[in-house]
Amino acid sequence: MKSLEEQLENHHKAHHKQLSRLRDQILDKQRMLDQLTDLNQGLLLEQERLMSDYDKLKSEEQEKDAKLQKLLFYSNWTKKTFITFLLCETSSY
Repeated sequence: MKSLEEQLENHHKAHHKQLSRLRDQILDKQRMLDQLTDLNQGLLLEQERLMSDYDKLKSEEQEKDAKLQKLLFYSNWTKKTFITFLLCETSSY
């Protein structure tokens, strides 16, 4: 039979190994958490950049749409004016 002292020593070694494994697990999880935090920060910055680009493109699209609508209006107005002019010219003969 083992002496009490040997049992306590074995228990102490087992406890020490368990604490060491737990510390290693904590360190691994902290490293993983740090990596994920860095990755998340990068993704947030990329999302912010993409949202900025989207807003800029949306604004450009609205400006171009307004210009197109104006050009279409003037084009239709010019056609109508030209037709009216032609009708007036032909009726005067």
